[in-house]
Amino acid sequence: MTPHETILLFSPRLSTRISCLAFCFIFWAIFFYEYDAHSHLPLDQIVRAEHNATHPEQLKNSLEIAYQEALEKGLKNYAAYSHILIKKCYEAINNKNYETAIIFSTYAKKISPDLPAAAKAHAYAQWSQNKLRIHYFISGYWLGFVKQLTHLESISIIVATFIFSLLGAFFITFVFFCVLIVIKYAGNAHHDLSHQLPTLLPQTARRGWSLVLFLLPLFFQVSILWIFCYWALLLFAYQHRREQIITVCFFIFLAFIPWLLHTGCVFLISPQVKLVKALWSTNYDKWDGRQTEYIKGYTDVHPEDAEAYFSLGLIHKKEMDYQHAEFYYLKALAINPEHYAAHVNLGNIYYLTKRLDQAIDEYSKATSLQSARCVAYLNLSRAYLQKFMFTEGETAFMEARKRDRSLVEHFLATYGEHPNRQVIDETLSKVVILNKAFSAPYEHQILAIQLWDIIFSGLPFALGRTAAVILICCAIVLLKNNRFQNARSCVSCGKAFCKKCQRITTQGSFCRQCLNLIDNKDGLDPSLKEHKLQEVKNYLRRQIVLARFFALIFPGAAFLQKGYFFSGVLLIFGFALFFLNTVISGLGKETLWESMKPSLFKFDYIPFALLAVLGGMLIHQGLKIKNAHASASGDPYTMKSLRTKDIEG
Repeated sequence: MTPHETILLFSPRLSTRISCLAFCFIFWAIFFYEYDAHSHLPLDQIVRAEHNATHPEQLKNSLEIAYQEALEKGLKNYAAYSHILIKKCYEAINNKNYETAIIFSTYAKKISPDLPAAAKAHAYAQWSQNKLRIHYFISGYWLGFVKQLTHLESISIIVATFIFSLLGAFFITFVFFCVLIVIKYAGNAHHDLSHQLPTLLPQTARRGWSLVLFLLPLFFQVSILWIFCYWALLLFAYQHRREQIITVCFFIFLAFIPWLLHTGCVFLISPQVKLVKALWSTNYDKWDGRQTEYIKGYTDVHPEDAEAYFSLGLIHKKEMDYQHAEFYYLKALAINPEHYAAHVNLGNIYYLTKRLDQAIDEYSKATSLQSARCVAYLNLSRAYLQKFMFTEGETAFMEARKRDRSLVEHFLATYGEHPNRQVIDETLSKVVILNKAFSAPYEHQILAIQLWDIIFSGLPFALGRTAAVILICCAIVLLKNNRFQNARSCVSCGKAFCKKCQRITTQGSFCRQCLNLIDNKDGLDPSLKEHKLQEVKNYLRRQIVLARFFALIFPGAAFLQKGYFFSGVLLIFGFALFFLNTVISGLGKETLWESMKPSLFKFDYIPFALLAVLGGMLIHQGLKIKNAHASASGDPYTMKSLRTKDIEG
């Protein structure tokens, strides 16, 4: 194999092997990683299940009592209680008490049906009892993943992790790309600048002027990323067409970074925004007096917020304070007369206080507002049956069943004489609650600005998008420039040359000295020939070392160095995205979940195993760099080794 073929084939293949193995490890880690976003729970203040029962039936009965109490309190989820049951489930699995583990996980799901960790714990318990039930395991984990997409804290962590991993992958890819651009084309820019300077100026002075031109942004004290942007734009005319397209794509992505930072910060802080946390606990979890008082104080400052009044009405209804509940529901409807959930819940108040005609009116208004929803029809059928209007009641019941059969079956299974079990209360949409985080004053904006100042120091956050648009416009203008009017690098010896210094009318891929050597190989002076051949060999050695060095420091970087631009960018970006996603996810794991995780997955060993594999590959590649000079042997002017189209990409 010729030296050039060695350069072309070795680095991409090595990068592919590293990327594939690393991707397998990282995908395995991400697949089994639990996105559990609950903060540290005050375990000493949580009502504990009577899990000390020695017989499974006694344990099941005690947990059933706790489940019935949760229904009578009107709780849709009791996440704190379910987390305790999940912890006990994994403890039972470790003790090989699988029947008890299944009981704990079953009631964790029943008490908190929206909790992703409960679905995954139940799947793991069933699979632990019988390893052949792999379908239970897969379906349970898929169900848990789907629930993560509708759980406020889980989806907040998933989206924030993905956005910040995306930004980190972009920075890593952009840095590698710009470093390669500087290595490839800085000599060409210096060559063109030398032609513009006076002829009598010493070579050292010319290099000094080139250095000043390249380091000009340092005098403005801007961040390293703005310096890379400056270099990419400065060397834009020297790049190949594909490299120019990639540079423009980077600049376009740069224009969206302020928006991505803003969105990521919103999702990052949304579970900690007091209003969002209070509304979520009120509508989908267990609330307490502090959250009630906070919402009341919020309505004093924002009397136009219908969702806050609705949540107060929901709290008082579940506490069976129907007078105050009616008051708050009416205030919500006064602000927003088309509030579907407020009409339904006000109808529930009328139903429980035996004002059936008013209840039917409210339910009917709700069905006219959102005819695709099930709850209004189901409660309407209950009101009709109380008035002995069986035909209308049956019609409304069938309409409800047509819209959501599972909800109707759940209501029939949990129906009881307790007021909180006679009708179904509507809740605020999860999207509505999440939108409150976007309208939260200052918190996410301050965090986004702080992150911007760390990464893009030297330019205000408000001017970030404007600067990116200016870079895009400059790059588009430079796309019209013909790169053959600028200096190029000889593909044989790497020497920068242009038409002016070569005194030729056409400009190819070889400098004049290399062309003379190829055309008159046997007629040249032996010393001149030997000197030129040595230059070519040294250049090929440098290319081999550079290719292996890029393969050493990051998978996929060697593709960029050898001209496979799109493949290299995608490989670097993909590997960095998965790696950063795993690292950021690992940093976000909670202390409570650390005590709950199953020992089978060995989460703690995944980073060490991944680092060991990558470390072994890097050491192996480092040893090959030492022998790079030996691989650059043979006649460098064999035409098979001068495949210009491969070198130029």
